Amino acid sequence: MLATGVAGCKRVFEVLDRDPVIRDLPGAISLPKQPRVLELDRVVFRYREGSNVLDGVSCRIHPGEMVRVLSDRPALAKPRY
Repeated sequence: MLATGVAGCKRVFEVLDRDPVIRDLPGAISLPKQPRVLELDRVVFRYREGSNVLDGVSCRIHPGEMVRVLSDRPALAKPRY
């Protein structure tokens, strides 16, 4: 199951790293490339009616980092990808 998760992450970055379909006009000024960072800011999530599964989650994930969200609730304790 871990291999499936890693393969999924690799696929996401393959898609993000593709050349864009939209091209700059000739003579356009290039901006410096910045490292990509995923930032979650006070994320709240719940399944339909019920209590929040995520409540105010904030974090920054830098390239090369892996994150796993764990729960102490039995129904949510199994990894979900």
